[in-house]
Amino acid sequence: MVISQPLSVLSQTEKKFTAALGYPLKNSTLTQLRKPHLSVIKLSDVDARTTLKREDILLEDLSEVGLETMRRCNLEGERRFCGNVTEDVTGAPLIMSTREKLSTVLDLRTCRLEHVHDDALKREIVNLLRQEYIIFGKKACLFLQEQKIAKTAASAAAKTAAEDALKPIVITDTESQHHNNGGERETGGGGGGGGGGGKDIMS
Repeated sequence: MVISQPLSVLSQTEKKFTAALGYPLKNSTLTQLRKPHLSVIKLSDVDARTTLKREDILLEDLSEVGLETMRRCNLEGERRFCGNVTEDVTGAPLIMSTREKLSTVLDLRTCRLEHVHDDALKREIVNLLRQEYIIFGKKACLFLQEQKIAKTAASAAAKTAAEDALKPIVITDTESQHHNNGGERETGGGGGGGGGGGKDIMS
């Protein structure tokens, strides 16, 4: 149907930055579906031309099949866009998801909220944006604090390592005595070996 064409074309051709366009397109689709008249192709004027002529007719003038078709279209629209889970058309209002609310106020194409006609919904959208900015600000501050703490800790560790490297090596008396005793034993053992060698020469 020509009524749902904008939504179908958008889903087929656009892949990015479409969240803000969902609400106005859904609202336009529901508004047209709920009108008391419908634009239909004028069958008597159908010919070889690619552009088909249309005319508006009242829903009450549609056939039984046409009326049932419009009922089902309205019901499906309410199921998809309004949260209607019944089998009847209720005229339920369009529901905006949190993603759509934030996108519509952040997108330059829709940020003026001119397509939102409910003042209470406008205030809700603006307040939601404020709350998200507060959450984002807190997370950003926490991240900067953690970065600062980590940088300070790394700097302190590097400073400590540098100071330790510059400290002089101190040998205690115990270490010195142990070193000397070891040298004497090595010297004495060498002398004995020398004496044994001399004895062999003398003999």
